[in-house]
Amino acid sequence: MRKRLITATSALASLLVLTACSSGSSSSSASSPESAGSAAASAAASATGTYDDHGVTFSYPGTWDPISTGPKKVQAGTASWEAGFGVSPVDLVLVSQYTIQVSIDSSNIDKATPSLTRTISGLFQQGGGTMESGPTPSTMGGFPSLEYTGTISSTDGTPVSSRVVLAFNGNTEYFVNCQYTDAFQAEISDGCDQVVSTFQTT
Repeated sequence: MRKRLITATSALASLLVLTACSSGSSSSSASSPESAGSAAASAAASATGTYDDHGVTFSYPGTWDPISTGPKKVQAGTASWEAGFGVSPVDLVLVSQYTIQVSIDSSNIDKATPSLTRTISGLFQQGGGTMESGPTPSTMGGFPSLEYTGTISSTDGTPVSSRVVLAFNGNTEYFVNCQYTDAFQAEISDGCDQVVSTFQTT
């Protein structure tokens, strides 16, 4: 039971990014969220960026900028690496990898799910929000995965929604956090689908 708890807490190490600095011109997109959000979403349909490093690859909207993450509101465990892309330090998709102590695959993910779910629910609560859905069994990159959605409050009280995907390959966990404010819900949700559906190990 203790090892499963450690596994679960590592999964949500990056539930909400509070401070970050982005490269490129994402600040101009964030200045007018409603108009810029819809314009960027249209442009993203004809442009694609590709991440290919750390043994994984995935695509994301080409209009998005790399986001260098800072402190998180909910922090547990240390990622082997993480890569963020989006339109602002809060509206983004963050992909991370963790080494976990208990091997999880399709043969035992059902047994691990209750512990994972309790921990994820608790972490959303720690962030001042609540888990809204999950666990939803799925796959990412051919690996068994679980999906959850929930909300958290930022330090200024702004509600932030989050969809998280946890995919397991033995002692490796791939974690995707898609988080957004209301203004960028459509764009981040579409980009999240793109990241998750194109994720592969190399």
